[in-house]
Amino acid sequence: LLGTILLAETLDALDVDFAVTGFQDVLIELKGFDQHFDDAARRAIAEIPQEVSGCRHGGNNQPGYNDDGPCVLEAATDLLAQPATERVLVVVSDGLPEGRRSTREDLRQTVSKLTQPGINLELVGLGLGPGTQHVKQYYPQSVADVPVARFADEIAKVIERVLVG
Repeated sequence: LLGTILLAETLDALDVDFAVTGFQDVLIELKGFDQHFDDAARRAIAEIPQEVSGCRHGGNNQPGYNDDGPCVLEAATDLLAQPATERVLVVVSDGLPEGRRSTREDLRQTVSKLTQPGINLELVGLGLGPGTQHVKQYYPQSVADVPVARFADEIAKVIERVLVG
């Protein structure tokens, strides 16, 4: 939660257009590209832990699913539709990429499609928590097994690398 807030606050302060979207078996929009980063967006992001626990009021609440392939593809499609010269999609994974409607192969195909030459998208995988070494198998740019307490630090490194170079 703190890493996500840090990322959102930093991007907002730098006047960078961004969205914050969670996913389980479907995308869970927390802050859209067309939405200001206001108190409502902050509240939605603050509810991430409840979604992960399956108890978010009015939420999707399907924490047992990690339909990475179709959800990453949908989020990337939304991002690629934005008028921008540079696009970065950071995918935070806390479990194996298989769910109600997809398999690990779906994520492999999605990453292959999104990393082809001519696609104006930088794709970064971040494995949150122990046992997330699998992100290195899927994402060409990745950090795995990030302890929850170090998530904000790792997100800050991604921001620095992408925005500063």
